[in-house]
This record gives sequence, C-alpha cells and structure tokens, in this order.
Amino acid sequence: MCNFPKLPSTRTAIEMVRDERGSIGMMYSLSLLGVMLLVGCAVDVGRAAQAKQNLASAADAATIAAAKSMKDGTSSTSDIEALALNFFNQNIKATASFVKVNDFKVVVDKSTNTVTTTVDSHVPTAFARVAGIDKIELPITASATYNKQDIEVALQLDVTGSMDSRISGKKKIDSLKEASKDLFDILLPDSGTGTTKVRIGLAPFSAGVNAGSYASAVSGDSTTPCVYERKDSGLDGTDALPSGTSGLKSRNNLTGAQPCPTGAKIQPLTDKKNTLKTLVDAMSPNGTTAGHLGTAWSWYMLSPKWNSIWPSLSQAADYSDKGTLKVAVLMTDGLYNTVGGVMNGSNVTAAATKARALCKNMRDQNIKIYTVGFIAVGDDPAAADTLRDCAGTNGQFYKAENGDQLKAAFKAIAQDISRLRLTR
Repeated sequence: MCNFPKLPSTRTAIEMVRDERGSIGMMYSLSLLGVMLLVGCAVDVGRAAQAKQNLASAADAATIAAAKSMKDGTSSTSDIEALALNFFNQNIKATASFVKVNDFKVVVDKSTNTVTTTVDSHVPTAFARVAGIDKIELPITASATYNKQDIEVALQLDVTGSMDSRISGKKKIDSLKEASKDLFDILLPDSGTGTTKVRIGLAPFSAGVNAGSYASAVSGDSTTPCVYERKDSGLDGTDALPSGTSGLKSRNNLTGAQPCPTGAKIQPLTDKKNTLKTLVDAMSPNGTTAGHLGTAWSWYMLSPKWNSIWPSLSQAADYSDKGTLKVAVLMTDGLYNTVGGVMNGSNVTAAATKARALCKNMRDQNIKIYTVGFIAVGDDPAAADTLRDCAGTNGQFYKAENGDQLKAAFKAIAQDISRLRLTR
C-alpha cells in the first residue's frame, strides 16, 4: 500500500498565499516610492539646469552692458552698477517664477576696464525635499573687459575714374566719402577714446599712389609725388624699408605711366578726425585701378619697418605688441587692371596676383583684413574674388551694390573693430 504524504488543509494553504502576496505588495510599494523620488529629483535637477543657463545668460548680458558703459569714461560706478542690475532683471524674467535670487553684486574696476558680476541664487525643490533637500544652489560669476588695445587702421580708398559714375542717382565717390566719415566717427568719437589710442591712415590709389611729401624718401625722386611698384619686383609683396633698389619707382622711372591721384594724397596714421575728413572730402576720381598699390601702402602705414619714414606720432607699433590691434580695410569698386601705371589685359592677372601676395604676408603679421567691394550688379565678379582672397579665412568681405550698402559695410567694420570681448 502506498503511503502519500499528507497535504495541508485548505485553510492553511490559503493563508500561506495571502502572506506571500502581502510581502510582495509592500516591496512593490517601496520600490515605486523610490522610483517616484528619483523621477522627482530629476525634474528638480532639470529645472535647476535650465535656471542656471538662463541666469548665466542674464549675467553675461548685464556684465557686457556695464563694461560698454565704461567705454566713454563718463559713467559713475553707481551708474554702471544700476545699469547692470537693470539688464540682469530684464533677462531673468523667463525663470523668475521658479528661481530665487538672494543677491546680485557688481564689482567695477576702472583701472582695468573690467566689470565682474556675481549672483547668489537657488531653485527651491518640489520633490527632493522629501529626501531633505530643500534647494539647489546656483552660484554664477561673469566678467567682461572693455578691450583697451590700441588700434591702428589703414584704409585703402579707390579714387579711380569709375568712382565718378553713379549708382541709384548718386556718385560712387560721394557715397565713399560718407561711408569713410561714418567710420571715422565710430572709431574716433567726439567724446574721445579714453586711454585707448586709435589712429587711422589713408591710402587712396588710382594708377599710382600720391605719396605727397614722402615721395622723395621712398623713391629718391623729389620732382614728382607719384610712386608705383618696387624697383626690385621681388620685393613687391613685402614691407621692406624703401632704400636704394628696395625703393619705389617714381613716374619718371616708367614709360607711359598714367599719373597718380592729384587730389588724394596718402595720410599716415593719425588721430585727427578733422584732418581725415578734410582729406576725404578733397578726393576726386581719375585714372585706372592699381589696387595692389593701395594694399601695399595700407601695409606700409601699419609696418614698424617704415617708422623712419613717418613722423613720430604716426609710427606703428611693433608686430609683437599684443596691446595693439592692426587692421587694414581694403576698398575698391572694380577689377585691378594696372601695373607700372599701364592698364592692359595682361596686367589684370598681374595686379591681382600682387594683391593676393601682399594680403597673405600681411595676415602672416597678424594684420586683420576687411575688404569691401563697391560692385554693382553686372560688374566683373573677378574683382570680388580678389577681395575675398585678400580677406582670408579670418577676415571679412563685404559686397556693396549701392551707396546705402557701402555705408552699412563701413559701419559694420568700424563696430567690429571696436567690439567688446567677453571673458569667462
């Protein structure tokens, strides 16, 4: 006879099942609570991250605005602090509903033109307080410095015959005069540039360059102000000091050379805005386009190698001087087509090649190049190609098809030159 084991009674088996279900239910509830707490904490952390990003952007905007207000040197410390606070409050409205700003401090250091802002803030938690975390701290610091670099700007200006033509009923040369004077007003404001030294030089060109009283020093010829390429063509792409064979050709050294501009002489670096405006107003267009000569003279004004040529107040800083920003603004309205004072088809390639070589060597000396093509619809696109190549990857090329666009380009360049740099 087989003996089967005794099964538990029905009541006992049911009780055992009920006991196991109770344990599982408790474990599930505890796990669910943990998951919900983690999700809640993630929500709190996400809100804090968003708030920190918005606070940092608001602090940046406030700090930059405050640093800008120091530029003219007339704002008091309290004015700068109030301006910073106003900018900060305007820019945190998006997060004001869930972020608490305990303190906003502004430190103004006029000796270094630096403004530093610090924000003591936090985000109250909605879920993490269950774990005893009531808030997430969000300290923010931002610093902005008005760049006190001295600025040297050489401006190549096209005064060739085509600048006498009209676009939208206005002569190109008149638009250029207006645009140039706008640039002068931005870089040399009537209120002054504070402790920053800003100087601008002019390099007008046509078939040659009118070197004025400097012609004899650079060419050895005192009978004509008109100068052209180097006597040693191997030095055309350099800023070598002009002397002997490294000097420049005068009109008397050339056969059939067109004259240089009669009403537009070069002006080495100066901070005299009225002088610059007077010279620009006197410009009159004539002749063909040796744009590479305008580029060369722009470099000569920025080159410390030429300091023995210039008066003391016009001498350029060393290339190694980190406190000086060197800039060339190269403007033309057409295709470079003249070499040695002679315009012909073969000289189009030669002039563009010389310009590109000059620009590359200028960039190698950390000279920032902006180029502006006053090029109407239908003009030869090769002119713009030369200017784009001259600007290089670190420079900027502007194409202006009318006078308003030319003025906008010059304003944008002037504003970019004097821009603030944010340091974090």
